[in-house]
Amino acid sequence: MSSYRIAKAKKNQLLCLSNIPVMQLMMYIGNDLIESVTINVQDLRVPGYLGKFKRTLKDKYREIILSAPESVEFLVFNPEIKPDLSNLSH
Repeated sequence: MSSYRIAKAKKNQLLCLSNIPVMQLMMYIGNDLIESVTINVQDLRVPGYLGKFKRTLKDKYREIILSAPESVEFLVFNPEIKPDLSNLSH
């Protein structure tokens, strides 16, 4: 077995072992997605967990925020939940 396949197998094994549910915290200004970061669902109960990410993103994009006419908005999104589009007609 090649070293690449071994490394890939180990990576997949680690991903399976760390079956911790994750969500995305998305930062928007108006209709523009500025950045999305992965958050651990289990840590959402910890006070200040989301606030830490929000402060970091606001500091990182301070210049854009100051020049934008719209305010910053955050959305927590679960990428594993897929919408049911079967009832939509073309």
